[in-house]
Amino acid sequence: MLGAAGAMGSWLVEHLQRQGHVLMVSDMDRDKCRELADRVHACYESDNCKAVKEAKVVFISVPISETEGVIHEIEPALQRGTILFEISSLKGGIIDSLSTLRQRGVMPVSIHPLFGPGIRNERGKIAHILLGDTREERRVIAEFFPGFPVHTVDAESHDRAISLTIALPYALNLLLADILRGEDMNMIQELAGTTFDLQQVLMGAVLYQSVDLHLQLYSSRTLRDEILPRLAEGIERLSELINSENTADFREHYSRLKQDIYHKMNIDRMYNRMYDLLSFT
Repeated sequence: MLGAAGAMGSWLVEHLQRQGHVLMVSDMDRDKCRELADRVHACYESDNCKAVKEAKVVFISVPISETEGVIHEIEPALQRGTILFEISSLKGGIIDSLSTLRQRGVMPVSIHPLFGPGIRNERGKIAHILLGDTREERRVIAEFFPGFPVHTVDAESHDRAISLTIALPYALNLLLADILRGEDMNMIQELAGTTFDLQQVLMGAVLYQSVDLHLQLYSSRTLRDEILPRLAEGIERLSELINSENTADFREHYSRLKQDIYHKMNIDRMYNRMYDLLSFT
């Protein structure tokens, strides 16, 4: 496990340890990695190439910006037949680096766990990015993540979806936090209704993440070139509708928006689910 001392790396180490695998862990944070190794009774190695030299399966759990570099670093040390998992949130050029490994007899598997290390059960969804033999890759994923629903998708579709479902909500919650930080939060929380109760949970969870994760997610070209410009246009348009004395324009906009979304998701179910989530917490 490379990048074992990180939040997701640590979760993977403990997940694999529970399955009975013999583990070798490595990380730039040597002290933290040694502590992890002692806790889960794993072997520790400070050098990535030495760590993977005899490994049958390798997991890479490092920041997105470092993933390609780690792949190139360890490539000469990987044996033929080795299975290599990488779990980055955005794939981009990583797929090209993984494809070269196939020529050396290494089996790359690109996945994205669609959950964080705070998950309380082992039933989170996993995105599987198409590389080669889909059936064999899914078989290997199921072996190491039994019971986890797996969704197979190409890299471009995956990165677009992540830009919409993770990067955009993160950015929106940063905007909300920026607006709220000068307000009396004690008073706001006392008077908040169910909508804000749920929203502040999301905002807190987003702010809990590291600044490096935010920067990595915002590196998406789809987010920068398409989604954020659309967001700016949408905010400007909504502002005009709210400030307009002609409420008919807002009514028409809201009606069309609701109708379009209604065809794609069950709004009534989402409303009820909000209360289910608040009752659960």
